[in-house]
Amino acid sequence: MDSAAAKDAADARIGQAFDLIRRGSFAEAEPLCRELRETLPERGESFWLQALVDRAQGRNDEALDWLIVATRVDPNLAEPHRDLIQTCFDLDLNEAAGRAIEHARAEHPEAGWLHLLDARLRLKLGDRQGAEAVCAMALEYDDDRVAAHMMLGWLLYERGALEAAAEHLLAARAAEPATPDPHNILARTLFLLDRANELDRLQPPSDPTQRYGEATFLAIHAWQKNDLEKLRPLMERCRALAKDAGQTQNRLLFDSTIEYLDHLLAWREDHLAVYQGEVEEPLFMIGDNHCLSAAHLVGELDGKSWLVIPRFVPEAKAWDFARPEANPVRSTVELLFRQLPPGTTVLVSFGKADCRLTDGIARHVRRNPELVPEEVTESLVGSYVARIAEMASDGNHRVIFGNQPASLVLTTLVHNRDRVLYHRIRRSFNASLRRAARAAGCRVLDLASATTRSDGEARANLFIQRIGLAPEAFRVALGLGVV
Repeated sequence: MDSAAAKDAADARIGQAFDLIRRGSFAEAEPLCRELRETLPERGESFWLQALVDRAQGRNDEALDWLIVATRVDPNLAEPHRDLIQTCFDLDLNEAAGRAIEHARAEHPEAGWLHLLDARLRLKLGDRQGAEAVCAMALEYDDDRVAAHMMLGWLLYERGALEAAAEHLLAARAAEPATPDPHNILARTLFLLDRANELDRLQPPSDPTQRYGEATFLAIHAWQKNDLEKLRPLMERCRALAKDAGQTQNRLLFDSTIEYLDHLLAWREDHLAVYQGEVEEPLFMIGDNHCLSAAHLVGELDGKSWLVIPRFVPEAKAWDFARPEANPVRSTVELLFRQLPPGTTVLVSFGKADCRLTDGIARHVRRNPELVPEEVTESLVGSYVARIAEMASDGNHRVIFGNQPASLVLTTLVHNRDRVLYHRIRRSFNASLRRAARAAGCRVLDLASATTRSDGEARANLFIQRIGLAPEAFRVALGLGVV
């Protein structure tokens, strides 16, 4: 057999093994891979294909060995380099991953995919700035430019550079086919920039859960903008999309959000009078999903009638203002304060997630039992208030902090030990908030007193099932005044 025919025969056998692996027929592929290693030891694919079989069956250590051989036998073959680095990641072998990247770079200096893997390694090592830099380098190459836009957009979003993040995320979305965005980073970014309506002008994503998420952000945006005519068909769209959405953590968040908006819309239709009347001042409210509840209410405070104008920041915590690194929540709130007219009164409400039993302070204390919840809370709240007061000072804004209301969930769904911990955290949060706010020259809207009965339990009529506060809770709190 001449050399050309021999190469064709070898390529055919390698292709046959690859097809078996792609179909998941690993039992059939394994003897063929063994034969290839014995008969074609000069071909890197022989060892790479065996590594694919091992990785697919959870034998990562064996796969690692074969991938090292493949990269030595044929350094010009890109796939073994890529899979070797990925396997090092899977085994938490960061130093080995770094060596593999340097070896691959010597052979593939202009590979965009290699820059992206380098960025992942830098992230694992805590070098976010370096990760951004190598992602930007990957944009110079065609092979993975779209993935580079997506990763760079996510990195920029994480550090709060929202305008730049949107530019890269939109570039990734414009590709054919569009890059998957399972965590809806583009939708979150555009929502935080008050540009959510741009989602409707984009080609819909192929993933049904992602489509559901984008429709949910559009619905929240419509509620926030008081556009009920647009909201109602969006709610119908969300309900239809939910039928095909996957069972992910994000999907649970979207479900609860749409259910909450459903109840808020029904409550509003039953209480139209509290959304009407003469308004003397706008009361801008920046915060977590309490903003959705208070949205567009007309209430009395300090002898004036106020219209609550919401600025919802999804999944935000007070901790986002205490942590030293920049983040999307802090950047959004800074932007919102800059956009307000000078001397505006602003109601700021963060802390719901920090006080949850499954999140925030409680989780931190459980992981570090030597910590005292009250001390953790005091430090957190002090940093949160100081940061907000600093943001407000540039525009001479008047800040009112909303404290943490009672929890209806605790009445039936929580063990007594956890109830005690929750009450410790919430009482400490509210006490710390009052002290810190007073020291900063700010006041507090007492949602805690408004929503708590004389026996310490929650006032059930001020909640929408167990999802969140009813709008009436804010009217009651405003009626009590601020302290």
